[in-house]
Amino acid sequence: MLNWQSFFTVGKIREVDLAMTPQLQQRVREIHPELSFWALGGGKPAEHNKKKLAGRTERIILLSAMFSDLEQFVAQVRQPRKVGPDDILDAVAAGWTGGQAVIGKAKTLPENPESDSRGLKMEILCPAAIMDS
Repeated sequence: MLNWQSFFTVGKIREVDLAMTPQLQQRVREIHPELSFWALGGGKPAEHNKKKLAGRTERIILLSAMFSDLEQFVAQVRQPRKVGPDDILDAVAAGWTGGQAVIGKAKTLPENPESDSRGLKMEILCPAAIMDS
C-alpha cells in the first residue's frame, strides 16, 4: 500500500538532505512528533492512531498541560488552511521539542550518533524527559 503523504514529501526531504551541512545541522535538527508525545506521556507511546478522534484527544490532553487554549488554536489554524488537526498537533509537539532543545532539555537518539559519508550526524532530537527516566 502506497503512503501518499510519504510519496509527496520525499522530494522535500531530499532537498533538505542535499542542502544540509555539518555546520547547518547544529541549528537545523530532525525531530519526530511521536517522540515528543512519548515524552509528554511520561515515556509511554500514544495508545491511539493520531488520525482518529481518540488519538487526537489523547494528544490534545498531553499538549494542553502546556498550551491551555490548544483546542481553540487548532480550530482557528485549521479553518482557512484546510490543515488536518493531527498535522497541527504534530507541529505543536515539534515546536515544544525545539523549545526543549533551546533550554537544554533535549538529547539525541542515539546519544553518540555516527556520522554519514558527508559528516552529518545520524541522529534525531528527543526531549530529555524520556531519556532521563
